[in-house]
Amino acid sequence: RGLDLQAAPAAARGDRSMKRLLIVEDEERIRETLADFFATQEFVVSTAADLATARTVLARGDVAAIVLDLL
Repeated sequence: RGLDLQAAPAAARGDRSMKRLLIVEDEERIRETLADFFATQEFVVSTAADLATARTVLARGDVAAIVLDLL
């Protein structure tokens, strides 16, 4: 599915006080469930289905934490 970004309006304005999280998960249902949950907890969530997409997101340098599927 490629790069799937969800961002709160404050993030679009460049608000650095927002909590930024990257979720790396190949299963779309799990990825979307996690993204939805963390968004309700006031995180700005970026998602990636694979390593290449995760690297693209990380290259921007605005991720504070990563939830990673290791298996």
